Amino acid sequence: YSVFWGISIQWYDVLFLYGFIFSMTFALIRKRKKLLIITFFLLTFSVGLNLIEKFQFQDQNQIVIYSIKNEIAMDVFYGQQITFFGTETLLKDENKLRYHIFPNRYQIAGTSNPTKINLITNSANIIAIEKTKMLVLNQTILNEKYSTNFPLTDVVYLQEINFLDEEIIEHFITKKTRIIFGFNVSNSLKSFLNKRLNTNFLYDIKKSGAIQVRF
Repeated sequence: YSVFWGISIQWYDVLFLYGFIFSMTFALIRKRKKLLIITFFLLTFSVGLNLIEKFQFQDQNQIVIYSIKNEIAMDVFYGQQITFFGTETLLKDENKLRYHIFPNRYQIAGTSNPTKINLITNSANIIAIEKTKMLVLNQTILNEKYSTNFPLTDVVYLQEINFLDEEIIEHFITKKTRIIFGFNVSNSLKSFLNKRLNTNFLYDIKKSGAIQVRF
C-alpha cells in the first residue's frame, strides 16, 4: 500500500503503528490508564522521529540515480527542491514512477512532484550538476557524436552499449573517470573495463541498486 501510493514508511514506523493500535485497543477495552499513557508515548516518539528525519533531509543536497530496467532516472535534491533527469518513456509510465521513485521523493523532500524536469535524449546527453558533469552514453550516441572527439566529463553512464575504443578507455584511465553501468551493457565490455579500470570507480546499477551521493 505504501509503495503503491508513494508513501514513505520505514520498518520502525510499522512497528510503532502496530504497537499504537494494539495498545490503544487493549487500553480502551481494559480501561487501563497506564497503557493509555504508554500508547500516547509511542505515538509521540514516532512523530518525533519522523520530524527529526525530515529536518535532517531538508538541509541535505544529494543525487539519487535509480535502478529501473531499460530506463535512465536521476533525482537531484536541493533540500526540498527536486530536479529530475530521465527518459521520456519513464515519465509516461506512472507505475514505474510510483514504485521506484515516488517513495524516495516523499522520504527526502515530502513530495512526489519535481520542481524541474530535464529529458535525457541522444541530443541532450550531458548533465551538469554543480561542478560535476555526467555523460550519458549509448552505442548510437557514441557512433554519431563522439567517434572522433570524446568529451571530458567526471562521470560516464553507460547504457545499451557493446564496444568502446581503446582510446576512450585510456581517456577514462587518465582522467580517473567514474563509470556507471546501466542496463543492456554487454558483459564482455563490463569484464574488460573491470580489468582495465580501478574497480573503485565502477558502479553497476543492476547489482548495487540505486546510487546515492551527497554533495
